[in-house]
Amino acid sequence: MKRLLALWVLGSLAQGEGPGRVSRAVLSASRGGSDARAFPASLEKLWLRLELEGVPPDTLLTCAFLAEKTQAVPPERELERARLEVGGLINRVTYKLSRPPQGWSPGVYRVEVYLGGGQAPTLQIRFRIVL
Repeated sequence: MKRLLALWVLGSLAQGEGPGRVSRAVLSASRGGSDARAFPASLEKLWLRLELEGVPPDTLLTCAFLAEKTQAVPPERELERARLEVGGLINRVTYKLSRPPQGWSPGVYRVEVYLGGGQAPTLQIRFRIVL
């Protein structure tokens, strides 16, 4: 009985509890660029790179880009949302957000990352668009 319990505990630890975590997040103006929190309004594309750790296979990952407080966009307006299954061998994600058709309005924006389908974001990154 003790041996069976020990195997069950080791198996639980090896698979991880919960949806895992985001071990690294980089927001940049280019695909391989350095991490930044301020970008020019002329920016064509915004890149989000995530590295995941301990995420079980087939875990739902959601990335939402929101205009938190800007000059021309209503507060908390969602610009885009993407969902995909990650985990196991899929432990890196690169996501590209193109400039909105009306252009970037100066102000504060936010990326929310949800791992495992939860209601509360696993990670939030605030950034600014400046003139």
